[in-house]
Amino acid sequence: MKIERHNGFQPDRTTAGDVIRIILIGIVGFLLIWTILPVFAGIFHTGMAGGMVLFGGILAILLCWKKMKRWIKRSVTGKIVTAVVGVLLAAVLVSSSILSVQMVTAANNTPQEGEEGTVVVLGAKVESLSLKRRMDAALQYLKEHPEAMCVASGGQGENESISEAEAIRDYLVQNGIEEQRIFVEDQSANTEENLRNTKQVVDQNGLSNHLIVVTDDYHQLRAKWNAQKQGMTVSAYSSRPQIFIWLSYWERELMALAYTVCFVG
Repeated sequence: MKIERHNGFQPDRTTAGDVIRIILIGIVGFLLIWTILPVFAGIFHTGMAGGMVLFGGILAILLCWKKMKRWIKRSVTGKIVTAVVGVLLAAVLVSSSILSVQMVTAANNTPQEGEEGTVVVLGAKVESLSLKRRMDAALQYLKEHPEAMCVASGGQGENESISEAEAIRDYLVQNGIEEQRIFVEDQSANTEENLRNTKQVVDQNGLSNHLIVVTDDYHQLRAKWNAQKQGMTVSAYSSRPQIFIWLSYWERELMALAYTVCFVG
């Protein structure tokens, strides 16, 4: 019997690990592209930078994994670097997952039928799409609940002709909401101040300490935390960004929440 010998290049066999790696490359590549998309609308912020670093790093590891495995086997440095990166990556993914579950839960904590409370509209940059979304959501809720009172919250930032609170009030009044239903809180510069100053407005005017917070869905958890610090309870009435920018803002909010947990408490 003749034994045939095959010389030359023999392709590597595709293993289950290779298939999993290819699938992960596709998923991570998709998330990286989704993170970058807002750039084409002239949007760039810290959440995008963090997402690009995270997904870009994971993608590079997946693409170079076979070479990395050889380096890890041959080098003590490789083993140490891999262990450190692995621990950091696991910490980021686990903490992001835990916070994301809490964010989804907070955003879906919607008012129950017949539930009463003070509507609080959290500001964003005047004339931005974010503020327009929030104002439209508040307008819908206030029209559906004509007995509800409203606090428009947000100070005046750089390059803004009026405060965010005034912009909210003007928009609501122009669209049929009675001005006497709206209280203006125009001194706050961030979410913590929004809720702290809103508490003062609520107490001074005898309004309900249960808030119906109107803001973007990703922002509801941080608003809830700050409201609870002031002794108030919260339900959420959320707006949602366009899908192509949604992930980047979710990433930015994860960074803000992680900072709050680690350094603010």
